[in-house]
Amino acid sequence: TRWWTWEIGVTRALAAAMAILREHLTDEDLTAFGESIDFYVPDPWEQFPEERGRITSEGANRVDLCQAVIIRSIVGRDREKLAHAIAGLSAVWQIVDEGNGFYEDGSFIQHSTIGYTGTYGLVLLSGLSKLFALLAGTAHDIDDPSRANLTDAVERSFAPLIHEGRMMDAVRGRAISRE
Repeated sequence: TRWWTWEIGVTRALAAAMAILREHLTDEDLTAFGESIDFYVPDPWEQFPEERGRITSEGANRVDLCQAVIIRSIVGRDREKLAHAIAGLSAVWQIVDEGNGFYEDGSFIQHSTIGYTGTYGLVLLSGLSKLFALLAGTAHDIDDPSRANLTDAVERSFAPLIHEGRMMDAVRGRAISRE
């Protein structure tokens, strides 16, 4: 299946379209579009359809799923879904000692064993920066003190891997095949 397209690609685009077109949409439109997102992302803390076996979403995938639900929830005025999606974000910037995430030594792992700072790490950082800006100064501002881990990761995890303005290929995984 093409889970990424349905769960992340389409839902993020639809949520963005809902936000842009909000004043032109009827309540019925908002309900239908929100239900479409909910169908593919019933809980942003998980990914994959039931028949494939749902798993906990992590790293960049978690941020992408939460982004779709956060935008959908703001536009659709669903405080419960909004709070749940925001609460799911802090897991992605915690320091880990196994599996996916940021490590004390600055490395970033995704897909269990792959140094993916230059692809998934950048997607995570980009998505969070947009969400931090969107939610700043609102009742939903992300004030988790552990957010400092992410700020530190800019210097510890990303900066050392940039050479001559480019991210080193060794941490770009399958993205090295893309220009």
